[in-house]
Amino acid sequence: MRRSIARTLVTVPSALALALGAAACDPGSDPTPTEGPSTTLAPGTTEVELAVGDTEQVGIGDVSPGIGDAWGVVARSDESVADAEVVLAEKVAGVEKDDATEPAEVGRPTEAAVAITGRTPGTTTVRVVYCYRTAMAEGCDQGPDGPVEPLEITVTVR
Repeated sequence: MRRSIARTLVTVPSALALALGAAACDPGSDPTPTEGPSTTLAPGTTEVELAVGDTEQVGIGDVSPGIGDAWGVVARSDESVADAEVVLAEKVAGVEKDDATEPAEVGRPTEAAVAITGRTPGTTTVRVVYCYRTAMAEGCDQGPDGPVEPLEITVTVR
């Protein structure tokens, strides 16, 4: 029994290596994974145009989630056109993991951006609001820095 287990342990990794090698040599396969954007559009960008499946990011700037700062997507005029979410730290294009401040560090700012991915052709408006130590919602408490203007980004997917 011990001999068959040893043979199985050697055979499975060998088969996996062969399969991966064959896929890498296949001219029809694309070994390069699709990546997100390499840069972030400037804060204040109000219009984004992208293709179906592409992702763009619009910078928000520095936020301090450890003290209660939060930005979130609260509305999309047509949810079928694009997905949108707020991303932090190394998930922001152009921010290296070594450069990113851990969001959990109290009082330490970190980069934030709105990541928008095209789903179907059309146009939608993405609305992003700032909330302070409260649930993400339109009209939420904005704390001592309020009022903070919401971000509205018109997204056109081709």
